[in-house]
Amino acid sequence: MGRRASRAVTTTCLIVLLCAALAMLCSSCGRKDEPTNTPGSEAGHFAQSHGGVTADLKVDGYPPLPMRRALFSVALSDEDGAALAGATVLCDMTMPEMEMPLNRPELGETQPGVYSAEVLFTMAGKWQAALEVTLSDGRTRTFTFAMSTR
Repeated sequence: MGRRASRAVTTTCLIVLLCAALAMLCSSCGRKDEPTNTPGSEAGHFAQSHGGVTADLKVDGYPPLPMRRALFSVALSDEDGAALAGATVLCDMTMPEMEMPLNRPELGETQPGVYSAEVLFTMAGKWQAALEVTLSDGRTRTFTFAMSTR
């Protein structure tokens, strides 16, 4: 085998090895940080606790249909179960598997400690709803919920 052919084989082998390594790396991406939901007693009911705050999210009509609005309602409470009124709750809707335009509704307080908004799922698939909560005392918490459309 000539010198050129040997270099070509070596280069091809390196490319194959790099592609295999990249494929293995990509297949593990996202698994560590995927949100874990505590399922509620009904479909579309999720709960998480973080830093002394519990976010209890309900999605009406779960699983939602693409290009239809779904009502999100989140109840915030402290460790003792007391409602956390006066918070600001922003929702960042993303699809982990693809780039999406910004979709960030603000949830308004509908009763003490309960925040609601209509959220649009723009296409079918897996979604994440990251709730960015700023409490009345300035503390912040983020809750990320995994969900899917029909």
